[in-house]
Amino acid sequence: MSAGLESQRSGDEHPQVYPSQFVLEERRDASLAQLLANGEIDALYTARAPSTWPSKEVGRLFENPFEAELAYFKKTGTFPAMHLVAIKRSVADADPALPMAVFKAFAKAQEISQDRLFDSAALCTMLPWQLEALLATREHLGSDYWPAGFGKNRTMIDTLIRYMREDGLISAAFTPEDLFPVRELLDT
Repeated sequence: MSAGLESQRSGDEHPQVYPSQFVLEERRDASLAQLLANGEIDALYTARAPSTWPSKEVGRLFENPFEAELAYFKKTGTFPAMHLVAIKRSVADADPALPMAVFKAFAKAQEISQDRLFDSAALCTMLPWQLEALLATREHLGSDYWPAGFGKNRTMIDTLIRYMREDGLISAAFTPEDLFPVRELLDT
């Protein structure tokens, strides 16, 4: 479990600099899950569901997230990325072949993972209707629902940059291409 979500934070595990218009309050007396359930914070955006959900105190922002996400996808053509892989510039500069090798390895791992989802003889998850969920996902989002590579994700990255600028989380003006100094990756 990550510090903060289910246990009290012991310090600044992930130091970040926030714009001056954001007022931050540091709490070390309760976990985020506890603060949410107690009504001391209004919302929580996290990769993992807090242990206090579902409950009468803690619910989802959208009553039906599937419908909300699908409507957003239909409107914008954008579906959020599952993962983004980064390599320190100094490491990439020391081994110019590394960024493309890492991209190819992750793309191959994704391909293997997706292929395993189709194996209904031995499910790779404990989801009873795994195959049906996969087919429904492909029906709504297409067969490349989490595409690998820059070209297929440029619009999504540009949208995220725009959202972060609008929310005041970043102030610098840059393009998705600026995030990929290894020009070879722009052709993926």
